[in-house]
Amino acid sequence: MKTKILLLFGIATFLLAFNAKAQVETRDTIRIDFMEAQQIYNYGVEFLNEGDYQQALDLFNSSIRIMDELNYVFHNRGVCKYKLEDFQGAKEDFQKAIELNSNKAEYHYALGRAYLKLNNPQKARDHFAVVLEKDESMAIAHYYMGEANFILRNFSEALENFSNALYHGDEYSYAYYNRANIKAKMGDFSGALEDYEKAIRLNDTEYSFFNELGNALVNKGKYGDALENYNKAIELNNDMYYLYVNRGIALLNVNRYEAALEDFKKAIEMNPGYSPAYNGKGTAKSRLNDHEKAIVQYEKALELSPDYGEVYYNMGVSYRMIHDHDKANEYINRAENLGIEVKIEED
Repeated sequence: MKTKILLLFGIATFLLAFNAKAQVETRDTIRIDFMEAQQIYNYGVEFLNEGDYQQALDLFNSSIRIMDELNYVFHNRGVCKYKLEDFQGAKEDFQKAIELNSNKAEYHYALGRAYLKLNNPQKARDHFAVVLEKDESMAIAHYYMGEANFILRNFSEALENFSNALYHGDEYSYAYYNRANIKAKMGDFSGALEDYEKAIRLNDTEYSFFNELGNALVNKGKYGDALENYNKAIELNNDMYYLYVNRGIALLNVNRYEAALEDFKKAIEMNPGYSPAYNGKGTAKSRLNDHEKAIVQYEKALELSPDYGEVYYNMGVSYRMIHDHDKANEYINRAENLGIEVKIEED
């Protein structure tokens, strides 16, 4: 019996020693794996910082194959995928990073950005809210919360978001620009003008800033000033057809009909499917007293946009000018039915 007890004791001692050795070996293996994964990750970060996102992605993949529990590796792999426009893959990596460490505000911020790219502003807003709970002073999170709310048509909330972004960091030209867009939608063109001008002072190379400033000036009746801004927008980007239409409208309002006609022609050449360009061309023809050719342009506009109320009104005016009063009344009535306020003076 004593011999059996000693034998069992010896086996137990051996098993304990073996288990202890196995634990040490496991820890050593984990430590070696961690060191190898970390070293590969560090190389990946160097490539990421240099803007070589594919090479960085390959290295982060290798790091994760060795050790798949490092939250920051998933985050940075997600950054690479985002930069390479694999937004679904980026979303999945940011989710994994949050699963491993939910306390990092930057992970929620990155996931919110990915959701915006995936056209899911509600989910984006949820994650930006988490960021702001952790750090209310993060201006860029306020900004993207504003973008999400703008897409969701929560304009009052978006206005507040962009204002908060500017409160915490007043160097965001796009925050001024987007806040101005909301003010313009709300009919506050004076406030919009002020914000567009601030955006341009911070960034005078963005054509859309000048274009929207021009639009706000048109709404204020300042056509000459609007024209200057449209000129600048086209100088910065002459590939956008709608800029020529906008400038054409300003030219019409300063009685430069031939120049306006050329802008509308240019817009049609660039995009034959843009109905406002035909409406503008028709209006220019009408101002040049070529009403029959104006009607041809209006007809083309209506082929593209059958419910374009302003075109029915303009067409009615042109028919009236060539004394076809039946046609004039028909088109004027259509314009009224589509919500256009009409005012036709007697001959």
